[in-house]
Amino acid sequence: LHMTPDMILDYLGIFVDTTKIPDLTFTANIILPEGNYVLRVKNGVLLYQKDTQDADVTWTTKRAGLLSIIQKNAENVAALIQQEGDETCLTRLMDAVTVTSEYKYFNIIEP
Repeated sequence: LHMTPDMILDYLGIFVDTTKIPDLTFTANIILPEGNYVLRVKNGVLLYQKDTQDADVTWTTKRAGLLSIIQKNAENVAALIQQEGDETCLTRLMDAVTVTSEYKYFNIIEP
């Protein structure tokens, strides 16, 4: 994996469909070998920063676990992410991720 945790979290933020989780608000500590992050989801918008704080849930994983969230791969998420706290946060976040394979074909608009 050649993506840093920051890049993966930015990528996740792009793929979260805020219209699917307008009422979702939670804080998660993400414990990675490269460092710790705080992930905040408020009204469906995903923000993150380095460090930890009091949170609704703590996820301990590697970068591959974060990529599994983006891929909506529940089997890998269960194997790679250890959760402490409210486990529904991860499930609801994954439900809002847009899978790009569903959009293989699209019309290209030409001038």
